Amino acid sequence: MPDDYIPDAGQRLDFYRRLAQASQEDDILAIVAELEDRYGHAPEEAELLREVMIDKTLVRKIGARGYELGSMRLVLSLGADPHLDPSKVMKLVQAKASRWKLSPDMRMSYAFTDDERKDRMTAARAKLREICGLVAS
Repeated sequence: MPDDYIPDAGQRLDFYRRLAQASQEDDILAIVAELEDRYGHAPEEAELLREVMIDKTLVRKIGARGYELGSMRLVLSLGADPHLDPSKVMKLVQAKASRWKLSPDMRMSYAFTDDERKDRMTAARAKLREICGLVAS
């Protein structure tokens, strides 16, 4: 976040910490609403941070170790112990014309369509929500 939006470094760090610890999308939105209440309309950098932090809550729910959003695809590094139901993951990956792939090193990737590339953050969020539906009960 720009220094001129939150001039006090301590307060800025506190907001970063709170955003990083948030576990739900609603928590992120409440923190951002508090920011805007205190400091006015959020600049573009703060809006982007909000979006990234919301994605991070979804990545945590999935149990992924990492998340990469590129121009052509999104990649989830699942590691050895994701929170996903393996049979549901395999069904998704093996579906006819699936854009999902699972590599032997437990990296699950989704290749965006041409239309999805135009707004890849929105497309990625939708795909993360789809994967959250595969979390084991």
